[in-house]
Amino acid sequence: MKKLVRCPRYFLALGICLMVVQVVLSVSLPQEWKLYAIVSLPLVLATAILIFKASMDLKAARLITENQILHIQPAVFLEQNGQVKGTLSKGESIEVFVSCFGILLDSKIVKFNQKGIHLREVVLGRDFITLTYCVKQRVNTISLLHGAIDDAALETISQKFRYETGISPVVKI
Repeated sequence: MKKLVRCPRYFLALGICLMVVQVVLSVSLPQEWKLYAIVSLPLVLATAILIFKASMDLKAARLITENQILHIQPAVFLEQNGQVKGTLSKGESIEVFVSCFGILLDSKIVKFNQKGIHLREVVLGRDFITLTYCVKQRVNTISLLHGAIDDAALETISQKFRYETGISPVVKI
């Protein structure tokens, strides 16, 4: 999440620096201002687009964290088609937020029911949660291992998923 917060700021700083360089070069060499404008305007425009995209990602991440159903720090965080794609190193820690709007894996965002991504299945266990979703025609699965959850908390999480997503989770005890 911290990375998502810093990213728009870095792009904004880059855009300001580009504009300052444009102004300094235009003032110091006024006869060449058109050349500098031709070079710097596309760079400033690209930076503005990056700022907008980073701000939209930050907005989506905040939506997920504010409406979280589950917040965990997993040991294995991504499994796709039975192959482990990522694990955490010793001493490394990421936060994972699961909500009806999507999943926030540190700085990676998976939005549900937007841009062709649809949540298909949720499997809850005492020490894991598996979410299956489709991106266009491809099926992806995210498995998150976490600390043990008691029966009452498992039922609460199951009800939240049922109420907020419309999908009845499969509970494996």
